Amino acid sequence: MAFDLDASQQSAWEGFLAGKNVGLFGRAGCGKSAVLTRAIAHARRVHGVDQMIDGQTLHKFLQVGIAELPKERVLEKVKANLFVRAEVTKTTVIFIDELPLIAARWISVLEYVVRQLAPGVRHGRPWVGGDPLQLGPVHTRTTRHDAPVFMCRIFRDSFLSRDGMLAFLMGSHRQSSDIWFVACLNRVRKGEVTDVDLMVLNATSDGVTADEWDRRTQLRGLNVHGNAFNKDKLSRLAGAEYVFKCRDEIAPGLTHPARRAYAQRCMQQVAPPSVALKPGAVVLTTREVDGGPTATQGEVKECRGLSVVCEFSGRLVEVAVAAFDVIDNCGTRLATRHAMPLILAWAMTIHRAQGATLNTLAIDFGQLNWRLQGLVYSGLSRCRTLEGLFVRGLRREHIDVDRDATAFYDR
Repeated sequence: MAFDLDASQQSAWEGFLAGKNVGLFGRAGCGKSAVLTRAIAHARRVHGVDQMIDGQTLHKFLQVGIAELPKERVLEKVKANLFVRAEVTKTTVIFIDELPLIAARWISVLEYVVRQLAPGVRHGRPWVGGDPLQLGPVHTRTTRHDAPVFMCRIFRDSFLSRDGMLAFLMGSHRQSSDIWFVACLNRVRKGEVTDVDLMVLNATSDGVTADEWDRRTQLRGLNVHGNAFNKDKLSRLAGAEYVFKCRDEIAPGLTHPARRAYAQRCMQQVAPPSVALKPGAVVLTTREVDGGPTATQGEVKECRGLSVVCEFSGRLVEVAVAAFDVIDNCGTRLATRHAMPLILAWAMTIHRAQGATLNTLAIDFGQLNWRLQGLVYSGLSRCRTLEGLFVRGLRREHIDVDRDATAFYDR
């Protein structure tokens, strides 16, 4: 099967077709998502669409919380849940996107549970993608800070054995036409930024008016700041505001008050209760729309009664209300929230933008405490070109690099 792949992508693709565990790594924009998308499409053709469980978090796949449980206890919980046990047992292929965002212990838990439940001839073959020099796992006050995932035994057993391979993609497809920008981003990525790099990046905002700055997509550190900016931008647009309110549907058989309350809480997480839009609003998809991937950025062109016409990369698409189901641990549908699969996206967090490709971007590093390993590189590398980028307030101390991740690439 021929794809428009470069040599490093082709090597990874052939490893996948040969049945190997493939660890897919490389800088932002090197084409990891393109290869992953092709691999998933291949699995759909081989195994059938009805056999795909679609994208979900690791915790949702195993139907366990984020509590720090021993792997043996997680296995017990999975075994006790007949629906989840059946799903895990028949799993043949696992695709893991942005592997470095997952704590090492959870990869060990996943491998242990799948290996214990799946027949030996059908052990899950992870296809993982990511860049350890970008963002790492999100930690809360109750989660411990594990070693990076690429330092755990399961990683070595999966990808550094005869059954696996590490594929380092060497291309630069997002910023392919801007040689200096590619080199600068690579220096930021490795923590080797020069005074000239900082000067050139910060100079992109010289003479920029407030209006010019606000017309660019903004990357923020916290959701609350992004939401406030989006609300203000919407209020400045001319025309009537259309509010698309969700419609919630509780399963008829769900009568117990505690179960109904649980379903109500879950519906608040799968989609917002309403979204206000106007023609001209910049939006992001929260669900696959007309074959386009989740987190595709576009612009609202027309608001209709039950749908919205958006432009995505020059293509007009009618976006309709989508169903977001709430499923319990046994696979039973508890409720459904019918909501518009769009959110405002003049501004977004860097975590939300992970994997996105943006034509224009504005980042003010002086606004917040941006000291987080890989955060500066993850933000800057979303933009296609230096001309599309506005940067202000970037200092050397903002750029923090995970030295373990650097060693991973150097070895």
